[in-house]
Amino acid sequence: MSFVVSEREASQSGEIHCDTICYRGRPIDVNVQGKTLAKALHYCKKHAYSGGHDLRAWDAKFVGDLDLETLYDLILASHKLEIQGLLALTCQTLANKIKGKSPHETCHVLPPREY
Repeated sequence: MSFVVSEREASQSGEIHCDTICYRGRPIDVNVQGKTLAKALHYCKKHAYSGGHDLRAWDAKFVGDLDLETLYDLILASHKLEIQGLLALTCQTLANKIKGKSPHETCHVLPPREY
């Protein structure tokens, strides 16, 4: 999949910036699944053009609509792409989901992963 992002949107990430995304006119691979990358870039776009507005309600809806597997994928992608705001948001969301649960219950919240 190919994505076109503005310099302003790319500035939301420590890993994605104009020098790395398109090197001498050739796109590079950021090694994140397309569906997950699309969500991460949607977050970057919203925050890049927020104009200083409070986005807490938008953020809550953004993560509230995610299933656990997508949430987990976004945590990994935001870490890899160095999108600090998204990383904090997704980690806090996951922490809220496991808060007060026993270790056994926590195992049911976190999706099994193959590495």
